[in-house]
Amino acid sequence: MEITFLSTDLKAPMMTMSLPSSTPCIKALLSSDVINDNCYLSVFRENGETFVLRISDWTHLAHASKETLTKCCESLSSAETQTTLCKYPPRNIINVKDSVVVVPEGKVPLQILTTGYSEFDSLGDTETAESYVRVRSCCKARFLVGLTAEGSVTITDLWTFATVLRKNMRTNANEVFFDFMFVDKPAIGPKIGTIAVIVQCGDHVEMQVRSMKTLEVAYRVTVAKETALLPVSETADRVILLVEPFGTKVLSDGDTVKVREIVESQPEMKFQRLISRGQLDQAEQFAIQFGLDVQRVHVARMDYLFTQATVNGSNEDFEKLMKSFEAVKDHNMVKRMYLFVVKLQLVL
Repeated sequence: MEITFLSTDLKAPMMTMSLPSSTPCIKALLSSDVINDNCYLSVFRENGETFVLRISDWTHLAHASKETLTKCCESLSSAETQTTLCKYPPRNIINVKDSVVVVPEGKVPLQILTTGYSEFDSLGDTETAESYVRVRSCCKARFLVGLTAEGSVTITDLWTFATVLRKNMRTNANEVFFDFMFVDKPAIGPKIGTIAVIVQCGDHVEMQVRSMKTLEVAYRVTVAKETALLPVSETADRVILLVEPFGTKVLSDGDTVKVREIVESQPEMKFQRLISRGQLDQAEQFAIQFGLDVQRVHVARMDYLFTQATVNGSNEDFEKLMKSFEAVKDHNMVKRMYLFVVKLQLVL
């Protein structure tokens, strides 16, 4: 069994490592976390075989250039590898610092393996276990959050292993849930405001953004059933990525992998970003599509044209500016701008 590391910056493979697998691999799950410049990478096979790699000097490796790639890859070749076996078939896995948490199929307690230990331990007991479709961490890996197909969300404090919150996300009995991701990162508590979910609604599947408090749906879009919600980073502009798979296993010219920014689920935020970036034509179309205030675009366009006119001083720019007045409904604003333009033209 081999694992290949790819560099997105260099757009090239970095290194291929062999793992001491006992049989040919059919399917594997991967997860990782970085702690104190050590990357803990977990590879979990369909037969329960688990490999945990500790890769040192991760910062240098992650920022390797063509000139330093060979030197940086030494940390890959010297990575410590721990091998163990889990008796439960995995649904998904998640690295939490230097530990790996396995989400088994069915109503089985979560399994946790800490680096340096040879066996998995159960989090909880069989009587209270849930059948989670997805488990994620939050609040700098202090909490584990699990979602069941029936929409039940359970938050566990990993410091005390106590259940902090249980809440059902269902708005009707027919909804079936497949995945979730926080839209706004919860703080210690944890205070969770908005959550994105992949949910089956009748004969189709949607990605929805809901309020955890009221369950009100702020945004929805139809997606494929196998769609995954991927976190990017806590500070990234694109907070969450929504990835849809190919339509079939046999690729054709019509097949695509769709990637959507979750910011689309917050129209007001994206609208403001389009305006601030000067993409005013796109902002105007976006405002019409989502029923937002188009006047903000007209005012921004007027301000932009005013700047162009004062900098360039050309008649063409002044004509465009005067034309933009017609779309702005705030007549007092237009009047002040018009008087300023007249004074400016007299000076020029």
